[in-house]
Amino acid sequence: MYSAILFDLDGTLTDSAPGIIHGFEYAIKQMGKEMPSKEQLRRFVGPPLEDSFGRMLGYSGEDTKRAIAIYRDYYNNMGGVLENSVYPGIEELLLKLKNSGKKLAVATSKHEKPAATVLEHFGLKKYFDVVAASNDTDRRTKADVIRYALDKLSVTDKSEVIMVGDRHHDIGAAKETGLDSIGVLWGYGDRDELENAGATYVVESKWEIMALATGDGFRLRLLKEEDDSILAAIIRDNLKKRNLDIPGTVYFDEGLDHLSSYYGKDNCRYFVLEDCGGNVVGGIGFESFVHMQDTAELQKLYLHDSVKGSGLGLTLISFIEDKMRDAGYKYSYLETHDNLEAAIHIYEKSGYLEIARPPEVGHGAMNRFYKKSCFNNYA
Repeated sequence: MYSAILFDLDGTLTDSAPGIIHGFEYAIKQMGKEMPSKEQLRRFVGPPLEDSFGRMLGYSGEDTKRAIAIYRDYYNNMGGVLENSVYPGIEELLLKLKNSGKKLAVATSKHEKPAATVLEHFGLKKYFDVVAASNDTDRRTKADVIRYALDKLSVTDKSEVIMVGDRHHDIGAAKETGLDSIGVLWGYGDRDELENAGATYVVESKWEIMALATGDGFRLRLLKEEDDSILAAIIRDNLKKRNLDIPGTVYFDEGLDHLSSYYGKDNCRYFVLEDCGGNVVGGIGFESFVHMQDTAELQKLYLHDSVKGSGLGLTLISFIEDKMRDAGYKYSYLETHDNLEAAIHIYEKSGYLEIARPPEVGHGAMNRFYKKSCFNNYA
């Protein structure tokens, strides 16, 4: 469990690539230099400007200073700073961490003015106890920025602090300052980069950050064949206790005992939830719903009795919505039943709106139908 969490900004909290890339393009054009490819330009999102212009592009010291000045003029004065958006689920994550008593800080290679502009514009500043940004004097490196954040947070035990970022610079600076680190895969780095840099953890979802920060010990992973019988038992037990061990529900589906085979197809995925002892205690999945455009069907959200009532249903829904979004879907659809009152409460709390019974229904006994048109919740 960690009491304080430091967050990188670009590529971790916000998708700032458009403004940063346009700033580099503007500066390089003004400098009369050769323009890198779009893919190369994306690698400049996150690292300090001195690294990008000097080390990566090979500019001389004098040219690097001039290029940085031109870049900052575009970024700060021509709108580049707000060519930006908050990643889905980030604000909900910050709210949950804050409500759980965690100290939060931003540790960014951005200078103070653009960092403050972004955080204030998107309403994120209120979640942070400290905003640590770089400058041209005593905070030139990411490690310097982290040390400043730790000082402002009055940290006495570094083992209780973790750094969250998307590039090797974040991970390397965390190691240099004696911190654990989380590498996130929704930013501008990839798994190889983060693992090679020595990330303590590499995560795909915001939910995993919450789990690591709070030490609840739960984790989600893809369904395996050895999980089939355990998962089938959890699902059948849930249905039987709600008097839904009847035809027209998944209870009697022949494939329920072999879900790993079913969800091995390209258009669907299923994840199981493990507790700290490695025991499967639930799961959730999705499949393309071909009867509605751009829609995935949320499927088989079930939990073992031992973990019900702990808020895991909401976080599983948000997790699977992240996966739907990553797969290119715009809407989520689900089928349920009046007898599943607790599930209906969770769906409605997650923003699902009830719709009329569609012509095509997967399980005939289902009598409540929901759809969600946007994925804004914590994941």
